[in-house]
Amino acid sequence: MVNAGRYQQSIRECEIEPGAPWKKAHLKTLSLNYAKAPYFDLYFSQFEALYHRDWSRLPEFSVAIIRLCFELLEIDTPILMGSDLGIEGKATELIADICRKTGADTYLHGAHAVDYVDFDVLKSHGLNSLLQEYHAQPYAQQHGPFIADLSILDMLFNCGSDSSRIMLEGNTIRDA
Repeated sequence: MVNAGRYQQSIRECEIEPGAPWKKAHLKTLSLNYAKAPYFDLYFSQFEALYHRDWSRLPEFSVAIIRLCFELLEIDTPILMGSDLGIEGKATELIADICRKTGADTYLHGAHAVDYVDFDVLKSHGLNSLLQEYHAQPYAQQHGPFIADLSILDMLFNCGSDSSRIMLEGNTIRDA
């Protein structure tokens, strides 16, 4: 990745260094760690195809990986880029602007939102807040005892089409 002197750049400006060996290293790591996983052969080629494309910016590659995961998990929620919507603000005001520009009346926060979100401000904008608490459900992994919160690739390669169900079992949503 090209990053020298660019620590203030926006994420959408993050470039990928042409010719850097990261693609080969990532694919080798995935192969070494998951080649014997039950669903590796079913999914790996689709991720490999993304790695073989030419990417100039990190967000483009990241979104392509996320879209593929959504497809494999049968998630049909649209993916929108805040930069394309002109989202502005910081912290709680940023959340309010996201909701305003997407027409949402409810925002689903991660469990740690209680540490930094001003829920009264969101309420003053007419927004409801829900908190998601996720506790990884154990599933069979290739190496040793279960390790929680690894990559979605770990779950896909090990659990296949059951991945969505397993994730949902660990999910709880409550009012903020």
